Amino acid sequence: MPSGIVALLDDLHDARVRSLWQMLEQQFGLKGSGLAPFPHITLHLAEDYHLVRLRDILEQLGQTLAPFSVSTSGLGIFSGEDPILYIPVTRAPFLNVFHSHLWEVVAPAAEASSMYYHADYWLPHLTLSQGDLTHALLPQVIAELAPRNFSWTVRIAALAIATDPGNGQPPVLQEMFELTGSAEEA
Repeated sequence: MPSGIVALLDDLHDARVRSLWQMLEQQFGLKGSGLAPFPHITLHLAEDYHLVRLRDILEQLGQTLAPFSVSTSGLGIFSGEDPILYIPVTRAPFLNVFHSHLWEVVAPAAEASSMYYHADYWLPHLTLSQGDLTHALLPQVIAELAPRNFSWTVRIAALAIATDPGNGQPPVLQEMFELTGSAEEA
């Protein structure tokens, strides 16, 4: 079952995303993010991890890296049979360097990493709707959200391991790693 490494949002933006999920459910019958019940940015996804090694890597990363900020802007859609609506996260130089470094140090602890999250393909985002958004409903949802301002500066102060328990259950946060170091963004 896939597991992932995620960046958790500051309280303000966590609450904003949850509020948007609630509005989408009340007005359009969409059930939040569809797959993950916690707002996050996925950094790495794999079929499995060697958890002891991964914990050591993320603990060390948390002890070296200071909290950092990311910027968001607008709305995005991953097209396909089941569209996914999201808020794009800007790939600023620091985020690119951090993400590439994370991939490099996590690789020995990961089995079957998802290439969607590799630096060459990664589109960081905050998922608004996944799994139950239809093509027919998409224009109405966009019309509701488009007037809103999604130019946010989001503070990232923790990473976490998220695991998929299977059986149709939503992913759970298995362990969190606070960013307490002094290495700051460039």
